[in-house]
Amino acid sequence: QFHRVAVGDHLLLGGDNLDLALAHLVERKLTNGSRLDPRQWSMLIPACRHAKEILLGATAPETYTVVISGSGSRLIGGAMQAEIARDEVLQLFVEGFLPACTLNERPQKRQSGFQEFGLPYAADPAITKYLATFLQTHMRDSDAGSRPDIVLFNGGFFASPVLRARLSEMLERWYRPNDAQWSPVELRNDRLDLA
Repeated sequence: QFHRVAVGDHLLLGGDNLDLALAHLVERKLTNGSRLDPRQWSMLIPACRHAKEILLGATAPETYTVVISGSGSRLIGGAMQAEIARDEVLQLFVEGFLPACTLNERPQKRQSGFQEFGLPYAADPAITKYLATFLQTHMRDSDAGSRPDIVLFNGGFFASPVLRARLSEMLERWYRPNDAQWSPVELRNDRLDLA
């Protein structure tokens, strides 16, 4: 039987945040630091979502080219494109959203005016810091008391094997000093959106 012993705060962090972070990176490449117009920005977001899915896949290419149409009457001839390397995307996502941290580190706190369904948006994108806070808050009598021996990944954020591996790596960093043979067991989940 499963018994729920703790519930963490709902973080409004996920795949959409990755898309936006990648879009800002690509926008700088497309415009040499200036801004796209709203129509181009609305095309860039889904293009970056597609790029993310390709570059985080198991058989990802080393580079991917994002293309959006230009503005004005030359929609085809005025197309804009930027090449992004898989390594720079991994750096952006892994270090930006799953940075290495200690079990004692905490996320930055600042008030945000953005809310959705009454839930505040996360002020710090470092998911690993929120996880460390949750585990430390709910630690019982010993370090092993808060150790998550089984992990069920859910949501589109963890569709990437790279991001799942990084989170597992962080759990191992935090808990292996107490048990050199320990690794979390990842439950199989074919539908991350239904976990």
